[in-house]
Amino acid sequence: MKNIITFQQKDEKKNNVIPKNLYKFLCAMNKQFEKSAENDSKDLLLYLLKMMHEELNYCGDQKLKNTPKCNPSREVESFNFFMTTNNNLNLSIISCLFYGVLKSITVCKGCNFSFYNFQYFTILSFHTLNYKDKSFNIYQGFKNFIKPELMTCDNQYYCPICKSLRDAKITTKIYYAPPYLIINIDYGKNKKYKPKNIDFGRLIDIWDLVDESNKLSSLQYRLISVISDIGGAGSIGNYITYCQNNDEDKWYVFNDSRVTETTFEDVYSSSQCILIYKKLKKNI
Repeated sequence: MKNIITFQQKDEKKNNVIPKNLYKFLCAMNKQFEKSAENDSKDLLLYLLKMMHEELNYCGDQKLKNTPKCNPSREVESFNFFMTTNNNLNLSIISCLFYGVLKSITVCKGCNFSFYNFQYFTILSFHTLNYKDKSFNIYQGFKNFIKPELMTCDNQYYCPICKSLRDAKITTKIYYAPPYLIINIDYGKNKKYKPKNIDFGRLIDIWDLVDESNKLSSLQYRLISVISDIGGAGSIGNYITYCQNNDEDKWYVFNDSRVTETTFEDVYSSSQCILIYKKLKKNI
């Protein structure tokens, strides 16, 4: 992985990079990405981010000598425990740019105690289960993602206070939003729940969706890239990527070795799988 830059081949006539050797390297590292295998762009993106993070981890293979204790019923203590045991040993330019933090609160229905938990995320997945042949708004995806979930029947929560399984309610919220926010639109297997269209917007504001204690001066994001599935033979998909040029405010489509200028209307009408947003430094 440290030699990944040498894997790039350049087409001198077209002045673009053909990453064939990088592709061969990925296939050798993970058979999932072989040409004959079915995979998707989310799996590949997650794998690339994970590999780059591990290679660029400032902390190497350090281990904690004394693991701190944690009281899960105290929010600040739970977050400090999370940061100490994870972030301090897990820091790279990749984690700084792409890693966000989720906070989940589990409330026991028996004793009404609240328990806090924190975890990293690199990609948020929005399911379109209830939007087949309907319009789907990106804010609906966010709201469904943070919608409280009831744990009952066979999915009860073991409460350390009651010392038994209890019904509980879990609420998840974005605790920290990263500089680059990646969203996966999950249509289900074979695109079973594909909406009529998706309104994702060039600018989004997630101020109301982030934990109160971590609201910054700006939580607006601008769309900079879209990965789209344009189909393919059998079970093999063909993915293209749309990217915006910051300096020119133009959109380009990357289709294998071909790079051409396009319009946002074409981006908007595509079959979006991955949306990538960049946080703005201040509100517009």
